[in-house]
Amino acid sequence: MHRDQPEEYVPYLNRSVPRRGFRTMIYASDGREKLAESYDEFDAYIHSDTWFATKDEALAASKPIKRKNKEVKEINEYVSE
Repeated sequence: MHRDQPEEYVPYLNRSVPRRGFRTMIYASDGREKLAESYDEFDAYIHSDTWFATKDEALAASKPIKRKNKEVKEINEYVSE
């Protein structure tokens, strides 16, 4: 980067951080972790919907969606008519 060019900032966890030197851990819902060596790598992994920026996001993605059995039963009855 040339001295006359301003530092480029990128969004990360609700704040702006410098793109240059960006490195962070990313997390999968199955407990795996890996190091993203650049912002571009981080961004690609996050958009894959397999990797997450925080452990909490990864954990939330691993939990099954809770549905009320009554609602599912009513939908199935309507569809079978």
